[in-house]
Amino acid sequence: MYEIEHTEYGLQLTIEGTPSGTEAAELAAEVRSAVENISGSFHILVDLRRLDIYTEEAASEMTDLMGFCKRNGLDRSASVVGSTTSEMQISRLVDAAGADERVINENQVDDWEETALQWIEDGVES
Repeated sequence: MYEIEHTEYGLQLTIEGTPSGTEAAELAAEVRSAVENISGSFHILVDLRRLDIYTEEAASEMTDLMGFCKRNGLDRSASVVGSTTSEMQISRLVDAAGADERVINENQVDDWEETALQWIEDGVES
C-alpha cells in the first residue's frame, strides 16, 4: 500500500508492507506523473516506517524512480525507516541511485519528522 501527497516542499510518499514489483511500478508511474507537473526543484520525504522490505523487483523500480527524480529536479530527499533491515536496504538503493538522500531510522532520533524536514528543506543534518 502507498500514498502520495503533494506538499509545499514537493512530495511525501508513504509506503507500507511488502510492495510487489507491480505495486512498485504503479507507484513509480504515479510519482513520475506528479514530478512532471512540478516546476523547478523539489524535495521528497518518504515514510517507510511500516515497510517490511522491498522485493527484488520493487527495489529495482525504486532505484530507477530515484534516478528519474534526480534527473527531473529532485534536490534533497529523506527516507524514514523503522528497522535496521530497512535502513540497510534503503541505504543500498540510495547509493545505487546516486541520490542526495538521508536515511533516518525513527528509532535513533527523537523526532523523525523534524529531522527529515530539516534535511530536505534546509540541508541541515541532525
